[in-house]
Amino acid sequence: MEKENGEHSFEGAKFVVGQEDGKTIYDKKFLVSTLLLYVAKGDGEIGPSETDRMINIITNHFDSNSAEAMGLLSDAVRDFSDEEDVVERLRGISRSLDQKERKEIFNMLVKVILADGNVADGELRTAQFAGEILGLSQDAIQAAFHSAR
Repeated sequence: MEKENGEHSFEGAKFVVGQEDGKTIYDKKFLVSTLLLYVAKGDGEIGPSETDRMINIITNHFDSNSAEAMGLLSDAVRDFSDEEDVVERLRGISRSLDQKERKEIFNMLVKVILADGNVADGELRTAQFAGEILGLSQDAIQAAFHSAR
């Protein structure tokens, strides 16, 4: 079935956008990479320790290498800055995940904001919003913050 421009669908945890032959796929890797960048930038900048932590998380979680992790983060930067509907895309991908996966991803985000040893108010706000994008309850979000400290 050919999709018109602007139409989208889910194939498992993959969010497919575009035409059948030229489709773009936004999957769990896109979700994780984009949310990691989002919370790392919550204090206004992404430091070396946060970058290292993001690369480590992606390589370990997805059993990939550093080059792929950097590519995913670069793609996420481009897509996040260019697209108005990225939040809705992230929410759509999140809905395809089970509660355990959502909590696991949120714990990754918390590790990134703790990477430099400082937790700025902006990072807490962005992590809170990321938890909401993931569809987590306020109790689950607060429990993750509490257990990380």
